[in-house]
Amino acid sequence: MFTAASRIDKVPARIYNVVGLLTNKIDLSPLTGARRSLSVTETVELPPFGALVFPSPIAVDLDIERAGSTLMVVGTINVDAQGECDRCLAGFEMHRVYDVDERFVIGSNADPFDESNVVHDDQLDLGDFIRQIVDAALPLTQLCKEDCAGLCVTCGSNLNEGTCDCGDLTKGDHG
Repeated sequence: MFTAASRIDKVPARIYNVVGLLTNKIDLSPLTGARRSLSVTETVELPPFGALVFPSPIAVDLDIERAGSTLMVVGTINVDAQGECDRCLAGFEMHRVYDVDERFVIGSNADPFDESNVVHDDQLDLGDFIRQIVDAALPLTQLCKEDCAGLCVTCGSNLNEGTCDCGDLTKGDHG
């Protein structure tokens, strides 16, 4: 089990590597008592999401603060992903930065569908928390670019690379 030192109120934060790569759990027990916080800088491996894969671990930079039974998690998540465009089938890479501002009630984890389902006893399941944030933020339709022209419905040519000569009037009808 990993532990981390905490700071009270306005004392400058220190960054601790508090998460083991195998467990992805943060021990929250040092945050009990008075209002305390800790900073976490870590990387988290994520499984594929649909056709998207995450070639490198997700960079996580969070401040975690506990006040009574409320756990506040604020920070950023940096995501690099690779996938295949849903319109033209070309491979693409993307980089996203997601802001995190979440509140959890500690001790309310009886329901697996509850908002606090990533907090168990005195531990935050960082891997599951990050997976839920990223999966919820990603669009369901993955595009190489917003104005992707798609494929010709007759010959299958990628219309992002130019027009085709098949003469079909429904080119780019990708819905």
